[in-house]
Amino acid sequence: MDYEYDYKLERYKSYIKLRNKYIDHQYDQGKQFDQYIFLLSSGAFGVSFSFISEIVKEPIAETNRFLIFAWVLIICSIMFSLISYIFNNLDYEKRILIEDIKYRNEQCDNLLKEKIPLNRFNGIAGIINIINLVLLLGGFALLLIYVASNILGGTNA
Repeated sequence: MDYEYDYKLERYKSYIKLRNKYIDHQYDQGKQFDQYIFLLSSGAFGVSFSFISEIVKEPIAETNRFLIFAWVLIICSIMFSLISYIFNNLDYEKRILIEDIKYRNEQCDNLLKEKIPLNRFNGIAGIINIINLVLLLGGFALLLIYVASNILGGTNA
């Protein structure tokens, strides 16, 4: 029984499984991203436009700034979603590269081993996602203030 061969075979299977998992996550993220962007943008703008046209025909002028700032924050959130998507893809590409290097390093002697690079994309994507969430929640909060101000303070309801 060749234990070294068995170990290398199991290590190769483990490497391929992890590498394929990263590729699958990257693919799934891309699929979900499109759905998220369309849902976010159409939902927020659709609700605010229908509110203006159907419920409050003449909004209180002083509340328009809430609506404008809400739209700006929601648009910024959408832009940060795009940026986050890019950094998440870079993160998965870097993870795959790191696993490739780790596997190759196990197959050669010490003189030929490659240096494993740092993966900073994951941390950057996390920060961008937090900013995105704050922008989105801020935009929704301003939309709620706008809606409440016009329903409670308006004469159009």
